[in-house]
Amino acid sequence: YAFVGSVRCVQGTAPDFMFYETAVMLASFLTLGRYLEANAKGRTSEAIKKLVGLQPKRATILGDGRDIEVAVEEVQVDDLILVKPGEKIPADGVVVAGQSYVDESMITGEPVPALKEAGQKVVGGTLNKNGSLTFKATRVGKD
Repeated sequence: YAFVGSVRCVQGTAPDFMFYETAVMLASFLTLGRYLEANAKGRTSEAIKKLVGLQPKRATILGDGRDIEVAVEEVQVDDLILVKPGEKIPADGVVVAGQSYVDESMITGEPVPALKEAGQKVVGGTLNKNGSLTFKATRVGKD
């Protein structure tokens, strides 16, 4: 249809109006949509990289009556982990001793720190605010 209309325009036999602006606007909207999608994907990738960067590098494991500081990669399921005030929680788990407020805003978006006590779950990468917690790891690493 567009080719025939173009030929008729060149010959001078076309009607007074052709809807070329519709095709141009459609192409423009498609291009804009692709640009916005690529931009959103880029921002999402950056946000995921920042979340990965929030993970702590070291953890304190309780074992044999002493504290052993190890790399986070060495933490295993069912390890007892001690988290002191101001430290990041190195793995997901369940609190077995202690009480503290934990800043989970990077996970939940909630601006107020949540009180964590024995029996409650903690999430890796969150920040322990004011008390010491001992918890049993339930999910570690890429789990």
